[in-house]
Amino acid sequence: MVPVSSEAFRQVLGRFAAGVTIVTTRADGEVHGTTMSAFSSLSLEPPLVLIAVRKESDIHGLIARSKIFAVNILHKGQSETSAAFAQKGTLELIAAHRLEGTPFRVAVTGAPVLKESLAYLDCRVTQSVDAGDHTIYIGRVEEGDVSSETDVPLVYYRGRYESVVGPSAPGP
Repeated sequence: MVPVSSEAFRQVLGRFAAGVTIVTTRADGEVHGTTMSAFSSLSLEPPLVLIAVRKESDIHGLIARSKIFAVNILHKGQSETSAAFAQKGTLELIAAHRLEGTPFRVAVTGAPVLKESLAYLDCRVTQSVDAGDHTIYIGRVEEGDVSSETDVPLVYYRGRYESVVGPSAPGP
């Protein structure tokens, strides 16, 4: 068996439609957010989710110290917001990651929740798992709600932002 190359792995994963989130946290008086699609529900009882955070990212150490995060699920009108939180380098993008100019409120754990998101989950880290170039943070959901007037999520597919359209079939 031949191992899959990084490029082939990327191509295959690009065919998996993923919801788009901005994960936020607060540590040492600093708030921070970053775009992330490596998010999944894990358990209903107790309510657990997981996020996979790249070790080199700015938010990694903040979550490691604070032990809290919020998952802000984005709606179809937030592709520009997602793009701003996905990139870094300029002063404007650094300001975006610090939530400057982004309306938010503080959730139960102290993590920022974006006011314009489709829905959110406020979480406290219960476990962290070393996983290659990422850390998987498992979070117990302390609070969550649907907070937007739209019900159409932002989706990332084949390197582009998409939205779900048309009638949907019942899920499993």
